Amino acid sequence: MTRFRLVAANEQCGNIAAEAGISLADFYLWNSGVGLTCSSLWQGYYVCIGIIGSTPTPTSPGNGVATPTPTQPGMTTSCRQHCGRVGVPIASSDSGKLIGYSTGSPYVASVAACAAKCLDTPACENFYITTGSDCTLYYGAVSFSPNGNAGSRPFYQQSCFQCPPIDPVKNTCPYKSPPPSGGICGRIGVPIAASGTGLLTTYTAGSPYVSSNNVCAAKCLNTPACTGIFVAAGSTCSLRYGPVSFSPNGNAGSHQYYETSCFSCPSTATCKVASPPPSGLHCSRVGVPILALGSGLLSSFTEKYVSSVGVCAAQCAAETLCSSFYFRQGVSCDLHFGAISFSPNGNAGFSPFYDIGCFPSYK
Repeated sequence: MTRFRLVAANEQCGNIAAEAGISLADFYLWNSGVGLTCSSLWQGYYVCIGIIGSTPTPTSPGNGVATPTPTQPGMTTSCRQHCGRVGVPIASSDSGKLIGYSTGSPYVASVAACAAKCLDTPACENFYITTGSDCTLYYGAVSFSPNGNAGSRPFYQQSCFQCPPIDPVKNTCPYKSPPPSGGICGRIGVPIAASGTGLLTTYTAGSPYVSSNNVCAAKCLNTPACTGIFVAAGSTCSLRYGPVSFSPNGNAGSHQYYETSCFSCPSTATCKVASPPPSGLHCSRVGVPILALGSGLLSSFTEKYVSSVGVCAAQCAAETLCSSFYFRQGVSCDLHFGAISFSPNGNAGFSPFYDIGCFPSYK
């Protein structure tokens, strides 16, 4: 199995080797630049945690195979990626299919399009592609067998690609270093009942989102209204909305809690309205919906998405058919589909109306 690992803050060679299921001796052999006592392990650099071949030779990378950068000096040339090698997936307990796209999807148009989707999908680590007909995303460790038979497809690890700066990687989110002052980042406890807060959803063992705290964070930051997570790597990823509602508690059943501000990824959990508002659009004008062919109420919420107009907008952006919404803070978020069907009306009880185009960050 061929794998790379990005070194995070405050990590040591021993915990990286243990997490990867390899011996510390092999880790030192494949990454001679870290030194024999791990004194030169560099944060923000890639190390090798799995190789091709049985006799690696520690040298500087230079084998013509695409490798994530920057790499720890002294990394073996045998730690290669699969970048376009033809083969088939093999069964593995710690990996599996996330989602597949077929003919007609924009993600099958090219290797680059499929790669961009992987890089923008929480938990995605690799993918198979047949240009024009198939783009299948996988989570977890590489589970690949080279095979040129019919039905085999080119296979790519997500680390074969780099997103341009305007499209940051969001399939896993690193911790901020140092942690934000005043934030709750990894403290063990339990949620407490509070107005305007609650559970969005929980993922358990078998879900790709429980593979690490950072993947759970990526799912939160890509989920409308999510403001924090309770997490136990390998078993639980619970997404929460609203203000922090946390009580420190070390008893059984308690989990680590993180606010979204503990992580350095951008968030799509809320949207910002354009300033000034786009010309020709209804952006916060008070009124009522009117009957019109091909338009109507898509869904209505009285919690979760009512904390702010930005959160309601994010939920509208996340629903494919949503084109506009009515919003009253703390009361309602009503999503509508189809052409704009709105009549201005300032009477009591009517709600501000927004076209989704009022939010340039909604894409």
